[in-house]
Amino acid sequence: MNRTLIVRTSHLSLRLSALRPSAQKGSLFPVFGRRSAKQTLGVFLLTALSIFMPAPVFAQQPDSTIAGAVEGRIDWARRASLRFSQSGIIEQVAVRVGDRVEPGQILLALDPAPFDAEVDAAQAELTRLDPDLQEGERELERAQDLFDRTLISDHELHLSRIALARLKAQQAQAQALLRLAQIRRERSVLRAPFAGIVIGKEAEIGEFFDPQLPAPAPIRIGDPSLLTARMLLPSDALFEWEKGLEVKITRGERSVVGHIRHIGIEAADATGSFYPAEVRFVPPPGFGGKNSAFRIGQTVEIRRK
Repeated sequence: MNRTLIVRTSHLSLRLSALRPSAQKGSLFPVFGRRSAKQTLGVFLLTALSIFMPAPVFAQQPDSTIAGAVEGRIDWARRASLRFSQSGIIEQVAVRVGDRVEPGQILLALDPAPFDAEVDAAQAELTRLDPDLQEGERELERAQDLFDRTLISDHELHLSRIALARLKAQQAQAQALLRLAQIRRERSVLRAPFAGIVIGKEAEIGEFFDPQLPAPAPIRIGDPSLLTARMLLPSDALFEWEKGLEVKITRGERSVVGHIRHIGIEAADATGSFYPAEVRFVPPPGFGGKNSAFRIGQTVEIRRK
């Protein structure tokens, strides 16, 4: 007949079906019949381990999205890579990386000599045309007077008008060239477009800059008054997040309040599981300093309030 051995523990119940007692003499485990001593020993060892070493309990990791929090990375909300629009030799480097700048402050400047020469040449051409234009106006007046006295034909009067029109066109062209030369001279100086921090400098005095070359921007600045935190939202949690939602951004022991500015329409991955989103926030006082709680590139926790 078959025998059944029930081993009860706090974690499981093992039912081991035993065969008839073995007829072999000297068997160390006669209860299990034909099973080998090696197999039977293994069963008892497993049973003993389950009794004296309880099975580990694996805690389920909380879903941070369900808990209303995701991980984000800090970035500039506004930054600018500044380049010259024309070539030239860099004559002035007025800032260093880390400097704070005000709107309109000079950052870099090219050698002004060639730009000053262009302005002078355009001004000289405009000056040369002035007497010609005055003479053309007087010539038209004389032609009109002669025409009124029927001393010249209508064709001759029309030619005087054409000559004056050409002189005026040349004058307008010279004025445009002068203005263009002045603009080029103005743009030979790079100025800060907004109050910010210099975050990159790839320029030295004496270097030649050519906008046609694939070189990095000589100056880059970032706006410290407003930052952004970029994150990825799981598709199954999009209903919990919306544009304009107030959130809490935490880094270490410091926290600030921000608002969701944008949630992407297109997925960030091929499976459509995650969508990009941005949160805008004002950094706490002292941003960029020694004890700044938020720095570009750091990870933060973004939690729905």
